[in-house]
Amino acid sequence: DITDLEHQTPDVRQMSQDLIVSVESGIEDIWGQEQVLWSNKYRFAGRTDMVGIWKGKPTIIDFKTSRKFKKRDWCHSYFMQECAYAIMWEERTGIPITQLITFIAVDNSSPLIYVEHRADWVNPLRDVIKQYEEENTSVKF
Repeated sequence: DITDLEHQTPDVRQMSQDLIVSVESGIEDIWGQEQVLWSNKYRFAGRTDMVGIWKGKPTIIDFKTSRKFKKRDWCHSYFMQECAYAIMWEERTGIPITQLITFIAVDNSSPLIYVEHRADWVNPLRDVIKQYEEENTSVKF
């Protein structure tokens, strides 16, 4: 509820209002918010911000905040996180999700919106998991 923002500082109110407008411009259906997900195959879990239909496509939606502009190249960990959510969603529901969207509310600026494809982040995600396993030999996925 937007009225919950009245007790926030002006910059937080503006960032939140800008983000709400951006999200509402494309969201068609919400399947879940703060959805708990897990993968038996990869043995990881997480909680996605939002899952739904964005401009006609099933989408994992993640919200971030930043004090400054973030280049797309600085957000690869976000995209891998969203890829993991998409994998977990499909494993849990049988519904594939290939579109990933990162909304970044930026201080004193319009929100950033990065749209990615799951297939582009599966291998980088697997590489990170492999690297983690190699560095933490007592933990196996």
